[in-house]
Amino acid sequence: MSGWINLKAKVKSRLPAVVQIDAFRRLWIGQGVSQFGDALFYIVFLYVVDKSSKDPTHTGYAGALMQLPYLLFGFHAGVAADRVDRRKIMLWSDYGSVILMAILLLVAIQMENPPSPFLFLIGFMLSAVAAFFDPARNSAIPNIVPPKQLIDANAISTSTKTLMQLFGPLLSTVFLPLFATAGTRYFLPIAIAVNMVTFAYSAYAIYLLPKIEPKRDDTPAERPTVIREFFEGLQFIRTNETLRTGLLLTLAVNLLVAPILVAYTAANREWFQESERTFAGMQAAFFMGVIASSLIVMRLKIRRPGLSYGLGLLIGGVFIATLSVAKHFWMFAGLNFLCGLAVPFAVIPLQTYLQMICPDSLRGRVNSTLNMFTNILLPIGWIGAGWLIKGIGISGIFIVIGGGLSLTGVAALLLPKFRASEMPETTGEFPNILHITPEPSEDVIHPPKN
Repeated sequence: MSGWINLKAKVKSRLPAVVQIDAFRRLWIGQGVSQFGDALFYIVFLYVVDKSSKDPTHTGYAGALMQLPYLLFGFHAGVAADRVDRRKIMLWSDYGSVILMAILLLVAIQMENPPSPFLFLIGFMLSAVAAFFDPARNSAIPNIVPPKQLIDANAISTSTKTLMQLFGPLLSTVFLPLFATAGTRYFLPIAIAVNMVTFAYSAYAIYLLPKIEPKRDDTPAERPTVIREFFEGLQFIRTNETLRTGLLLTLAVNLLVAPILVAYTAANREWFQESERTFAGMQAAFFMGVIASSLIVMRLKIRRPGLSYGLGLLIGGVFIATLSVAKHFWMFAGLNFLCGLAVPFAVIPLQTYLQMICPDSLRGRVNSTLNMFTNILLPIGWIGAGWLIKGIGISGIFIVIGGGLSLTGVAALLLPKFRASEMPETTGEFPNILHITPEPSEDVIHPPKN
């Protein structure tokens, strides 16, 4: 036993400093497992829709329904993350996801081809649960990680999420061909079961965390209405020029990138003879680029989030536009890898800036407000993607997406205050950093007993 303990301690000591923090490590591992299940299920879900309908508009409708909950429930989720134990929100969100996956699994076992409206409803409800989980998680990270390690935590979280999204496509190169021969009788239930198990593991990891209460000076009786609290978060964004500008730019970015997966499925069908492995491979190349770049961003310790955001969009947009002529698979995959390299430079520094400047009492509302407004145009982009492809073709949509992103990056670089924004000093006061203990407190929520 002592040998095992010594080996465990030796391995832990060689991990990055932020991963040695018990609470962050548990949250990181639990989310990594859950994100892997999500990645596999998401690819299966959209592939089944595209394969059965042969119509990119149907894939767009499915994606739009999965984005809609972030818009409908965003303000409730943000207020909840600033009122309630954030650990409790994440835990019950995972419980809800396990239940939804169990229901879908039972239906998939009984029916070889579950009706599309039912699949869309489950996708909508899963996103509704995630709409509450995400603000709680993003708000909790600064509570369990010291300020000087926050960008490391975000870089590791981003690279891990992307790594899991990479494993999803890689495994789907094995699972997707089964669809052609076995149908959804075996194919869909396997993906559902894997995702259900990963949600259960995530719940277990979060159960081990201590309470993560938002730090507030008022009492529950003194708090205003949900709507008024939501507007307090919106007011914080409005008064911070970097966040306000980033929000407006990201609105344009999300509208532009919404059709990208629909464009991938169409390109795979028209350019690469609808090969299951090429569909997975083109996404795997992109995710590999994101992973490599996330580790680079972690090393660079970028101090100018606005400048990094603009350059990332500009360069990434150029590579996406060149996909319009990449009708050879390996050229397409290589350009996708280069696109992936640009993404972390746009995302990670600005996300870290938000976490560092936002008071803990507002962090949930600010996160959910940004998510809500940046996702407001995604359903429009998803729904319009199929019609746009029919109108301007596959090459045309890659040019529109890439050119639009590059122009948005140029706009970011031309705004002097946004471009010159700097990370706050890590020596500032950051209240409510938890002192983590390895065991859960006495009043933790215990998983339901069988």
